[in-house]
Amino acid sequence: MLAWARSRPVLAGLLLGLGVAAKFYPLLLLGVLFVLCLRAGRLGTWATTATAAAVAWAAVNVPVAALAPDNWSWFFVFSRERPANPESLWNIALHVTDSRILDGPLAAGETPAVLNAVVTLCLLALAAGVAWLALAAPVRPRVAQLAFLLVAGFLLLNKVWSPQFSLWLLPSPCSRGPAGAPCCCGRPPRSWSGS
Repeated sequence: MLAWARSRPVLAGLLLGLGVAAKFYPLLLLGVLFVLCLRAGRLGTWATTATAAAVAWAAVNVPVAALAPDNWSWFFVFSRERPANPESLWNIALHVTDSRILDGPLAAGETPAVLNAVVTLCLLALAAGVAWLALAAPVRPRVAQLAFLLVAGFLLLNKVWSPQFSLWLLPSPCSRGPAGAPCCCGRPPRSWSGS
């Protein structure tokens, strides 16, 4: 986000691509940048960033996928086959309804196809809602604002949640707020400290 804020779209893309190679969530930032560039008429800048991200991602992933395709694809297989994590909203819904919704009780190794479809539709609706908000807002939202909404929604709606995923939210409030406002990482806003 810092490279993008400093008008360095290639560097921003390279860093996002490396981030996506490590974990999925930086891909959400590319979506935020796309909507903001669409609104500003700067799709060429976004295309530059997205191309740099794809090159960086491929530079990390293609060699691994070529040398160890089964190991490389395991993340995708595991993500598709795993049920709702105990901490997720979906597991809570399953518990409250005694597993009478979605796929119902799953046999060992059974893929939760209905859950996967519902989660995918919810995440697409979330992305569409954030995109609409970005395009319809009377004042252009900041990257950090939209990123926070999208990442927070992704964390809430995903079938997997781990406590460390909450760290994904930190870059948004730690970036600069309104023009001239200091970065809050050095000093939390008063609302965070209760004063």
